[in-house]
Amino acid sequence: MRNCHSPSSERRQQFMDAAIELASQRGYEGATIKLIAEKCNVTVGTIYHYFKNKEDLFRQAVQERAFTSILATLLNDIDELPIEKGLFLVAQGFLKVIREAGMLVSIFISESVHNHEIGTIYADMISQNRQMMQAYLDKKIHTGQLGAIDTAVAVQIFFGHFFMAYFHKELLKMDNLPDIDETFVLNSVNLFLRSWQQEGTHV
Repeated sequence: MRNCHSPSSERRQQFMDAAIELASQRGYEGATIKLIAEKCNVTVGTIYHYFKNKEDLFRQAVQERAFTSILATLLNDIDELPIEKGLFLVAQGFLKVIREAGMLVSIFISESVHNHEIGTIYADMISQNRQMMQAYLDKKIHTGQLGAIDTAVAVQIFFGHFFMAYFHKELLKMDNLPDIDETFVLNSVNLFLRSWQQEGTHV
């Protein structure tokens, strides 16, 4: 969780907010430390007091806005819930994060392919999410709530489905597609489970 009570944490948050905003407008390379400092009315040296370099600034900004820390908490909270309910809550949490982090999502979409630093930050985040979700699904296989599925593929399908639904409907404004609401999420989860569960398993 962000600590917004001390002056130092507020200043650090200001730098991260400015970095994300500038990168969404100018690209990662265009969001220089100098421009970030100018936007925040501080010297370049002040920013280096909080962050080692620009990559460190962006990595910390991503970590505080990404789904990873929220997913870790969610998986702990849903551990004993039926898998249908658990997957529903994970999907809802994922959609909430990417909606609130619109500028960050646009940076990843535009920069990850050709910018090594952003690509590495993005890959690390995805890897952590994947590992946590695979462990969750592996446990559900062990308890008999899922069949013997390939959890790596299942996780990719799960997050990919909801991200692309958000991308097409809410970013590209494709009005012919269904709204990404609770009914959409629940129906999606039920479709996944129909193929992931063996006959005779129970949710």
